[in-house]
Amino acid sequence: MCCKFTELVGSELGWCFTDGNAATEITGFFTDEDAYTTLDWKSIYATEWSDNNSDSDHDRMRKKHAEFLVKGHVPATYIRAVVVQTTQRQQLVQQWIEDTGSAIKVHSDKPQFYFQ
Repeated sequence: MCCKFTELVGSELGWCFTDGNAATEITGFFTDEDAYTTLDWKSIYATEWSDNNSDSDHDRMRKKHAEFLVKGHVPATYIRAVVVQTTQRQQLVQQWIEDTGSAIKVHSDKPQFYFQ
C-alpha cells in the first residue's frame, strides 16, 4: 500500500514512525515529522542489508525495517497505489478494488519494493 507521507502526517489519523523494526527494544518511535530526517536512509535503501555487511553496520537489518504506522486503519482516500508481486495477483486485487468503486491503481512491476 502506497500513501503520501505528507498527507498522512497532516491528517487527523493517529500515526507514528520508527527508526527500525517496531518489535525491537532499541527502536525509537516518533510523532514529530521533522524526526523523519533522522532515519538511516542508507540502510533503508541498501541492497546489501544483512547485519553482516561490507561496511560493518551490525544494525542495518533493524534499521531497514523502519515503519510508518497508522492507528486503526488507513482510509482508502489516502491510498495512492497497491503493489503486489505477480500479474495474477495484480488482476485479482485490481478487480476487488474496482468492485468497491475505487480507482486505486495496482502495480506488479516494482521489484525494488520487495526483498530479494
